[in-house]
Amino acid sequence: MHSDASTPNGDVSPPHASHHEDLGQVLDFPAPGTRTGISMRQQQILECIAAAIASQGYPPSMREIAE
Repeated sequence: MHSDASTPNGDVSPPHASHHEDLGQVLDFPAPGTRTGISMRQQQILECIAAAIASQGYPPSMREIAE
């Protein structure tokens, strides 16, 4: 049997590989002009959902959101 570390699904990592080396760096980039850190499009979608719930009592369909 190999001395390589084996994962539960049977994948074998080479001995020199480190999971930390393979991962990219995650940076926070809040959308300009927003305090919530979401994009303008995401804000529009949230407003659409909130308006539909307030007026209809249930959220809009994905088709309604896209319109």
